[in-house]
Amino acid sequence: MMKRFGLVLAATLAVGAALVAPGPVAAQKLDVETLDKSVVRIFVLYYRDNKRFKGGSGTGFVVDGEYVVTNNHVVSMKDDANRPIPVSGNIRRRIVVPDGSFKNLREAELVWNAPDLDLAVIKVRGLTRPKVKIAGAGTGVHPRKGDNVVAIGYPGASDSVLRSQTAALESTFTSGVVGKVVEAGIGGRVRPIIQHSAAINPGNSGGPLFNMCGQVIGVNTFTTR
Repeated sequence: MMKRFGLVLAATLAVGAALVAPGPVAAQKLDVETLDKSVVRIFVLYYRDNKRFKGGSGTGFVVDGEYVVTNNHVVSMKDDANRPIPVSGNIRRRIVVPDGSFKNLREAELVWNAPDLDLAVIKVRGLTRPKVKIAGAGTGVHPRKGDNVVAIGYPGASDSVLRSQTAALESTFTSGVVGKVVEAGIGGRVRPIIQHSAAINPGNSGGPLFNMCGQVIGVNTFTTR
């Protein structure tokens, strides 16, 4: 049975999906090395008759023990015609998380998803990384226009340029500011959307958006570029 987390995962435009913050917290210097340990790369591989025919990757972050949050579209891949790939008959899906190296691939299973929020939770067997701090939702106060934010993730553009297994497991850190926060129904249910300027690319999907207190305030969902 999946654990119940004390989270409110709404939707982030660089974009990300917003987690609402409880109110002002004194800013501190970010410990990027510590934050980085909670962010993982996710590979989703599809096999037909035991031969791989499709694959992709995204980002996720640890919320409790073996449980990792990501985007629904990361773990529910589509074919070249933009149709969801069914897992049935001779087609199977394998979700793996490299834990330190590609020689240590941890199997993961999809335990919850919400397509209308583009959110999903996977369980990664044996994962022991620290969990992130989640901004609460007690007072319904959103990040403000002009607030500084940072994103950590695994953009695919880096893979195509660097072409290195070592580089493929090194996350990318980018920073920016909140452009605006609006209630919108992008892709489904109406929820808070944070538009921000921290650079993200395909592969960043599902990764965390942090405030300057090191709390997750959103889930990076897509870019308009």
